[in-house]
Amino acid sequence: MSAVIKFITDKLTSPPFNRNFNYITFDSLEPNLLLQLLVDIFDIRDETPEATTMRILGVLKMLRYKIPSEPDDVLCESLIIGDKTCIHSIMESVLQNFEEHRKRCYLSKFLSKVQVPADFMQDTDLSKLFLEVKETCVAT
Repeated sequence: MSAVIKFITDKLTSPPFNRNFNYITFDSLEPNLLLQLLVDIFDIRDETPEATTMRILGVLKMLRYKIPSEPDDVLCESLIIGDKTCIHSIMESVLQNFEEHRKRCYLSKFLSKVQVPADFMQDTDLSKLFLEVKETCVAT
């Protein structure tokens, strides 16, 4: 585990994060600060821990993070309580290929399906336009 913590602190002290951590200060972070640091890596704004966890899981799935053999519920609970082992594992994975993950996050904005609320789909003109755009995107 010490190699993982050293790797994470090395990455977090360099750009774009420029944090002031060493092995001891990082390892002694409180669970809520550790979770906040993970959130800062993903650049997620203030929100409830449950919403943060769901957003982190969404980002991890988009990054094709290999979730350990444990069920999603266990991972969610580990993230909510700020489990060090879980968060260290995620940080290590994300920081190993940071530039590739950054690019994937940027492109995902343009390549993911747009979720249109059901209320808006009641409008026939909007519904037709949505289907037209959807067919155009599939064709290209």
